Amino acid sequence: MTNIRKAIRDVIFSDNGLCLVPLGRTAKKAIIEPKSYALLRKLGLSPNWFATERGNVVASARGTKVQVARVLLDANAGQEVRYLDGNPLNLTTSNLDLVASKKATKRDRDLIE
Repeated sequence: MTNIRKAIRDVIFSDNGLCLVPLGRTAKKAIIEPKSYALLRKLGLSPNWFATERGNVVASARGTKVQVARVLLDANAGQEVRYLDGNPLNLTTSNLDLVASKKATKRDRDLIE
């Protein structure tokens, strides 16, 4: 049986065709395309997202916290997400890029599949 998680607050669909995802119980919101949000939910990410102290957006899946951008881009070990506009709350695919990094030691999708 699938465990359906209810969102703390509802996702807002903006007039410009993007989703605004509330981050915890703060006023902050992540920006993402609807198809990307749907993919993440299909992969099992909780609808309840949070921002870390460093500003990265995280969600849980199967009891494990993962970075939303890493899951979205299917980043492998040795790859790090770069936010082209410098805003880690902007999860639109046109704002995300993968770069080589020794810091990233895991593929986040492996933790949730």
